[in-house]
Amino acid sequence: MSKLIIVLLALLAFQAGIAQNKIKIESADDLPKHYYDLQGNTAMDYINNRDLLLELAATLENDLNDDLENYAIEDKATMRGYHSNFSMIYFIQDDLKAALHEIEKGRKLTEKEADKYMYNFTLDEFIKTRLEYPDLQEDEFKEAFKANLK
Repeated sequence: MSKLIIVLLALLAFQAGIAQNKIKIESADDLPKHYYDLQGNTAMDYINNRDLLLELAATLENDLNDDLENYAIEDKATMRGYHSNFSMIYFIQDDLKAALHEIEKGRKLTEKEADKYMYNFTLDEFIKTRLEYPDLQEDEFKEAFKANLK
């Protein structure tokens, strides 16, 4: 039992040390900017080439995770932006449940009730409709999605 307690205390001390090494961020302006070389591709290239889009999404996801690992972000609006970005990345990657989870995490950081309702509302309803009706054809899905938006 005493060995378990020692191990737990060591683990807590290690985690506290890691947390203290993070750089404190008070607003999005304090974070590093990320730039991406699109290698001559246009926006339409990303729309028409899923592999290209997934590659860019994975790069963005890595950069955002690195930020969260290296910076202590205290600004709720900035963190909502991160959760919004993650929700879109997971949506693009067809990980719909993870996307919904990120939307919920962002909502929890929203203070006004009306803003909580509207936070990523369209994406939230799109995903919920897709999960509820996974086999609908495009026209049927549009109708179900439209009904869920009301």
